[in-house]
Amino acid sequence: MKFEEIQKEQQPKRNYYEVLGVLPSASQAEIKKAFRDLVKQTHPDMVGGDTKKEEFLKVQEAYGILSDEKERERYDSENSIRKESGNKKNENGDERTENNDDEDWEGFKREMMKDKEAMLMLSLVKNNPRMEEEFKKYLDSAYKAYKAKKGYEKEMQELQRRQDGLDKMQAELNKGTNFQQKTSFVRKYERNNVRDLDGNLGVEKDILGNEKLIDLKTGRQLGYNSYKRIEYISGVIIASDIIGNKYVLNRKGDHSYDMFRDIIVRDGLVIGKDIIGNEKLIDRNTGKTIGYGSYQKIIKEGGKIYGVNIIGRKEEIKV
Repeated sequence: MKFEEIQKEQQPKRNYYEVLGVLPSASQAEIKKAFRDLVKQTHPDMVGGDTKKEEFLKVQEAYGILSDEKERERYDSENSIRKESGNKKNENGDERTENNDDEDWEGFKREMMKDKEAMLMLSLVKNNPRMEEEFKKYLDSAYKAYKAKKGYEKEMQELQRRQDGLDKMQAELNKGTNFQQKTSFVRKYERNNVRDLDGNLGVEKDILGNEKLIDLKTGRQLGYNSYKRIEYISGVIIASDIIGNKYVLNRKGDHSYDMFRDIIVRDGLVIGKDIIGNEKLIDRNTGKTIGYGSYQKIIKEGGKIYGVNIIGRKEEIKV
C-alpha cells in the first residue's frame, strides 16, 4: 500500500506548472522559454539584490523537475496531473487513464482525503511505529474493499443489463397468454409460487426463478427489483442478488444503493458488513444506511448507539 502517498496528500503541494506559468501539456521548448523569461525577472544578478531570491529559487526548483522527463513523469503521476496528449475518452466523452488500477487508486485516495476519521488517525501515527503499521494494514484492506466495490458495481451493471433483457423476454412471453388474468392470486398461492413472510408480505418466484417481494392481499409486486433470494430474519427483510450481495428492503420493496457481504441483527440493531468486515448501521424501516461512516464495530450502550473505529474511539451514531 502506498502509505507515503497518503501522507504527502496532507501536505500542501507546489504546482510547478503554475510556478513557470505553463500548461501541463507544455513542450520542453515552452518550459525552457518560460524558465529563461522568469530568470530575467527574478535572478538576483538581473534584478539587483535578493528581493526576489525566494521566487527565483522556486522557479529553479520547478525547472529542475519539469526539464527532466523522468522527474516530470514521476511528478505528474504523484500529483495526478494529466496531460491532454495522454488522455483518452470513453463512449460518454469522459476522460480515463490507460490503467484501471491507477484510476482505482486515485479515486480511493480522493475519498480517503475526505474521510476526517482517517486523516485524524494519520496525524496520530506519525511518531508511533506500531500504530503506523496498523494504519498501513487498514489502508491496504480499505483499498481492496474499494476495488472490490468498484468491481461489484460493474458486475451489477452487467447483471442488470442481462436482467432487463430477461424481463423483456418474459414480457413478450406474457403477451401470448392471459394466464395471470385468468388465474386468481389464490390459485397461484396454492400452486406454491408464493412464499409467506409475515402474513402481509410474501415472495413470488417468476418463471426464471427470481424472487420478488409482493403484497399478499393484492398480489402486486413491491419495488421494481428481483433477487436470487429474499429472507425474513428477526423482522428484517433481507434480499440477496445473484453474486451474493445483500440489501435490507423496506415494506415497499425499496432499498438504498449500499450493498453488503452480510447483514446481521445484533442487540436489536440491523448491521451491514462490507467485504473486510467493517460495519454500517441500517434503518430497518427504510432499508437505508444511517450516517456516512463505517466502523470496526457498532455497539449499543446506555440506550445510545456508538460506532467504534480502528483505534478504539467511540462515536455516537444519531438515529
